[in-house]
Amino acid sequence: HREEINNSIQYDQYTRPMYQGIFKTRNGYFLANDNSHLPLINFDDNLQERWSINLKDSIDDTDGWPYWWCEDSLTGNLYGAGNYGYPNSYQCFTRELSLIKMDSVGNVIFKRTYPGIFQNSLDGYLYDFGIPDYVKIVNNEIHVSGGAMQFYLGSNSLSGSKVFFAKFDLDGNLLSLNFMGAKSAYSWVVNDDLGYYIVREETLSEYSMTLSKMQVYHKSDIEAEPILLFEDPDALPQMSWQVYKPIMTEQGILILTDRSNNQSLGAKLIMFDTTTNSIAWQKNYVLDVDSSTVNISSTMGDMGYLVEMPDLGFAFSGSVMTNNTVYPWYIRTDACGDLVYNGCTISGVADLTATISAYPNPTSSNLTIHLPTNDNWTVRLYNMNGQLVSTEKINGNNRLDLNLQNFTTGLYTVQAMNDNGKVFTEVVVKE
Repeated sequence: HREEINNSIQYDQYTRPMYQGIFKTRNGYFLANDNSHLPLINFDDNLQERWSINLKDSIDDTDGWPYWWCEDSLTGNLYGAGNYGYPNSYQCFTRELSLIKMDSVGNVIFKRTYPGIFQNSLDGYLYDFGIPDYVKIVNNEIHVSGGAMQFYLGSNSLSGSKVFFAKFDLDGNLLSLNFMGAKSAYSWVVNDDLGYYIVREETLSEYSMTLSKMQVYHKSDIEAEPILLFEDPDALPQMSWQVYKPIMTEQGILILTDRSNNQSLGAKLIMFDTTTNSIAWQKNYVLDVDSSTVNISSTMGDMGYLVEMPDLGFAFSGSVMTNNTVYPWYIRTDACGDLVYNGCTISGVADLTATISAYPNPTSSNLTIHLPTNDNWTVRLYNMNGQLVSTEKINGNNRLDLNLQNFTTGLYTVQAMNDNGKVFTEVVVKE
């Protein structure tokens, strides 16, 4: 089921224009967002809508808008973390932390803001600009983390940023607050129930904000001192490239970064092995867009968060705007990060008129696949559960013969990709 929502959306650049999207709850799904134009929606396990609310009816501008959510698995209550912005006497603007608590049917239990909790004069700075990017219920407590900005006392000059860790009781009362980080960084927190991993792209020089290094820290609990596990200036060498929220996977922590320029749109995945505290693999991707006909911006646009697929591969998506039109894109990899699919509806993919053919279809054993050109092709076969069951490579040819005699009956998808990233698909039936 698909529903088009055509509301005009205006993002605030300070709230990092990315939202959590849909996530699994104990008895369904919850669709969260970071914009007051759009509703919060609760679905059952079959993705049928249970209830939908717009928090604009329950909160006002001074309550702060939540854009990171979690569920208390014991009660079904939902907790959202966000912030509220207002002018102050120290610099042009302050972002104070806000929390909201709802019951399982969408009734607001409390809404709270925390003015002044970042205004601690540590090392001559004021920490009065906090943007959360993580919230979770741990041991009957609300744990929130994010970025706290540093300003020189009495100045409007940003001098750096730290990661903050705040702990509240379930009624929203602040229990503790601490900071970490030496210099400005893009930082994210991942919780694997054995503590907190902090992934940072930290600048080498606080004043140039160009060169950077990748760091991974670990905290055994929210109040523990962080331990540096890994540091490498080559993994994330340029500070201007955005790091998106990592995910914990079967292999370790997977990190998504934007690797775009004015000639191409690109991304990079880095798999960090938490057993060896080292990088297991890293792969680069370039979006299949014809830059000769499309005005490429310098970023991937609204890049979506990573998803680990049932076959342990990965997917991420987003959109690109050019000529006042928004185009979606999608990248799919296998478990090793190797590209399986790279697609975008901008010219270069949508204009493909060539096709592949597979016959006989249906088939009980032999299947012949004809490809549109004599290129180097990687041909993959997926079953109806999306699992990869066969991979074949052919060089300088346009024909492949497969024997499906030992395959189970059902639908299969043939996917062929050449060295230029052009992808063709065909559905076949195994009798």
